[in-house]
Amino acid sequence: MAKKVSRNSRAARQAEAFEPEAKTLSELPRPEKTDLSNILIRTTAKNEALLEAKINKKSKKKVDKKKSKEKAVKDLTHLDRNRMEKALNFGSRLDGKISKSTSRAKYIQNIRKAGWDTTNELIRKELAALQDDRKSSKSKARNDDDPDEMKDEPNEGEGDEMETEDPAEELKPQESSANRFGVLPVDNEA
Repeated sequence: MAKKVSRNSRAARQAEAFEPEAKTLSELPRPEKTDLSNILIRTTAKNEALLEAKINKKSKKKVDKKKSKEKAVKDLTHLDRNRMEKALNFGSRLDGKISKSTSRAKYIQNIRKAGWDTTNELIRKELAALQDDRKSSKSKARNDDDPDEMKDEPNEGEGDEMETEDPAEELKPQESSANRFGVLPVDNEA
C-alpha cells in the first residue's frame, strides 16, 4: 500500500508548481449570482398567497348550522337530499335526548332531596312527641302527689297523643330516647 502524500511535503510543493491553472482558478470569483433579492421577493409573495388562502379556507369553514343545512340541501339530488335531512333530524333528536336526560336527572335529585326532607320532618315530629310524653309523665307524677287537684280535666299534652296527622306514626312503636335514629324506617332495597 502506498503512502499518501502530505500537503506540506516536497512532492506536494512540486505538484503545485506543475499545476498553476488550479491555483489561478481557485483565486477567481465564482460565476454564480449571489444576488438574493429576487429570490426573497418570490418567497414572500408565495408565503403571502399561502397565508391568504389559509385565512379564506378558515372563514369558509365557519358557517352557521342553518346556512350549512340550506347549502347542503340545495346542492344535493333528491335521494341525497332525503338522506341528508334524515341525518340532520337525527342530530336534533340526539340534542333532544340529551336535554331530556339532564332534566330527568334534576327531577330525580329533587325527588330524593324531598324524600329526605319529609323523613327529617317525621323524625322531628316524633322527637317532639317523645319529649311531650316525658313532660306529661313528669307532670302526672307531680299531679299524683297533689290529692286536692281534680282528675277530670286532661293536661295540656294528654289528649294530643292519640291524634296524629300521619297514620304511619300511629303504627310505629315508641322506642327509648337512647337511639334517636331508631325512629327511621328500615331500608331493604339492597
